Amino acid sequence: MKILLFMLPLLYSCSTIANNKTPPSGELFYDVLLSMTDVKLSNEPLCNLTSVSRNTSELTFGNHLSTILSVSYKTNSTNTISSSCSISKHEKENKTVVDIWDCKLELKETNSKGNFISSSMVAFGINTDNLKYQAGTLRCF
Repeated sequence: MKILLFMLPLLYSCSTIANNKTPPSGELFYDVLLSMTDVKLSNEPLCNLTSVSRNTSELTFGNHLSTILSVSYKTNSTNTISSSCSISKHEKENKTVVDIWDCKLELKETNSKGNFISSSMVAFGINTDNLKYQAGTLRCF
């Protein structure tokens, strides 16, 4: 019973955080996503990728985004794009915790019969206070 009484304020505060924030609009989602094109992947530990097709020592998020968006270029396959955000938290390098919108862009490639070919996803955080990209939250799958 003591544990329940201790946990009640914590659970209440977590639920009110989610209720007091308005999710970003679709336009804001894509504004933030496209503003990240110059982010160097080497600075993002969960998206530090290399490329076989690109002759560059320093890949950017824009490079990665154009690669995953181009998978069905000049083919009969189709890309379906979906996006969403949910409230979350992020611990910064200095150990402070900030509220973020944890957002994701998912791409699914299918052939002309609708059969699955491939998928990609990028996830990133939007700071709930300034509605800008939260550095260190980029993840590539």
